[in-house]
Amino acid sequence: METSIKVDDRERAPELLEHLEFSYGYTVEKERLNLGDYLLPGGTVVERKTMFDFCMSILDGRLFKQAYRLVA
Repeated sequence: METSIKVDDRERAPELLEHLEFSYGYTVEKERLNLGDYLLPGGTVVERKTMFDFCMSILDGRLFKQAYRLVA
């Protein structure tokens, strides 16, 4: 079983990364991802949003473009 998670190097959630490493035993690898914020084992891509960013991405139209790219 793969135990590494790739995290976009622009992601700002150090407490989440520490939790993934110390509570779940994942190895966190920071690098620039073309899509999403996290690349999980098995190829699942996760886009993390704060409530503010979620609301702003709806208003400026980014949310639906990002969702389309994630599905594609």
